[in-house]
Formats: sequence, structure tokens, C-alpha cells
Amino acid sequence: MSINQWSKKGNLFLWSYSPKKKNYPGWHMNADKEGYSSLIDYLNALFECSSDSWRTISLDRKGKDQLLGHPRDQRPSHKLVIKQHENPSGWSFEVDEEKTYFSVGKNNLKMLVDGINNAKTGSWDFSIGTKNGESLWFW
Repeated sequence: MSINQWSKKGNLFLWSYSPKKKNYPGWHMNADKEGYSSLIDYLNALFECSSDSWRTISLDRKGKDQLLGHPRDQRPSHKLVIKQHENPSGWSFEVDEEKTYFSVGKNNLKMLVDGINNAKTGSWDFSIGTKNGESLWFW
């Protein structure tokens, strides 16, 4: 499948907490099984094409019963762009008013896919990619 043929399936959530919340550093992800499978399909397609390819992924909004911690401390993302990092060992998050940009290098792709697969099969409350406070937690 090419990256242009990919479309999101299932539910996918991404959020961070206000900087004051030292108990919840980094970024946080949750999805249903279909959402996680769809994300893995996206990553496989992304790393099969040129390094300047990407898609904007519309994220879902969590209901109050799905929130961890106090809702007013959460900063949900509504759109996510995952792209290849120019550095094979790269791992970074950036945010603007509309989107969260996650760049991951080829050397970290397996770690990311393994983390998503672990979350998809029921593991939770773990993080990967702890670099400069930019860990990715799965719930």
C-alpha cells in the first residue's frame, strides 16, 4: 500500500500535559485495536516511500471517562503528522497551533512499531523513546 492509499481506521488519541505535571512527562497515546493496526500500516507505508512523504492524521477526542489525570491539564492533539526524521536515530515532537509533528528515524521505527503492537495486545502504562523528555507513553 502506498502512503496515498492509506486511510485511518479506528480511534487514535494523542495528548500531552501542561508543563507543571511532572508526573506525566512526554506524549501519551491511546487507540483501539483497529486504530493501532491502522497506525502500523501508515508507518510501514511511510518508510517504504521517499523521506519527504507524510500525511496528516485526524485524531479523535477522548470522552471524560477516558481521561487520565485532570482533564484541564491535558493538551489534546487533533491532527498528527508523522514523518521520517532526517537523522536515522532521530526522535522529536513539535507542535504548532493546528498540528503535532512527530519525526522518527529509521533506526527507531522497530521500537515504535513494537510499542504500538504491545499496546494493541493489551499492555499499557509504558513508554518508549525517552529522548530529551519526549517519551511516548501508551495507555
